[in-house]
Amino acid sequence: MVKVFNVYARQTPNGLEQWGLETSGAQRLALHVKAGKVVNDRLISLGAIGQHIGSWARSGFKCSEVACFFDEATGVFDATHPDFRADPGYLVFSEPVDVERAVANLETLLARAAVQAGVPQDYLRKWLSRQDLHAQYLVATAEHPVFALAVSEQAINSGWQLFGRYPGLPERPPSAAPLEWVQWLSGSFAEPQIHEAQKALGGGVAMLLANQSPVAIGAPASHYL
Repeated sequence: MVKVFNVYARQTPNGLEQWGLETSGAQRLALHVKAGKVVNDRLISLGAIGQHIGSWARSGFKCSEVACFFDEATGVFDATHPDFRADPGYLVFSEPVDVERAVANLETLLARAAVQAGVPQDYLRKWLSRQDLHAQYLVATAEHPVFALAVSEQAINSGWQLFGRYPGLPERPPSAAPLEWVQWLSGSFAEPQIHEAQKALGGGVAMLLANQSPVAIGAPASHYL
């Protein structure tokens, strides 16, 4: 699970200085960052948090208005979850129980369907590789409807909550409610392209369902970011 931090920052003659304090837990990680490098990290007990925040405030640190994630590669606190940085402007996303297994299922689902829907094989591999690097979510942007349909199919059939960028996200999987999905996706793709993706996914959906245990269908998508 990716850690979430409240960030306290101040400007110094040597640049930006920050303390990031984990938002939950009895023992919370605090990261002291200067010029994009972690110079100190410590665990702070719940009872000692107020003392540290007070000390930072007296030293001129101000708390950011939004919680952030820490990018170890760049040394930057960022309000965007790392799983969404490579896939900005999501169309649908879901949080699987096991990302690695979920990506393997997506590979099965898309093995033939993506090519039949007009997605080059090397593009599919790159897309799957991006998903495999994610720590928490499966994310589909408006690159091609076959990706959004595949993520949605697996999420709903697996009982994971599915989130959509726009209101009215269908509660049934694409294979069970094709017309509802055409309508919902038509704001992002041409209808012939959506139909082509649905047709291509037909056989892949059957393979996916054969490889997973029976699960609850139709988890409500009640929250939109």
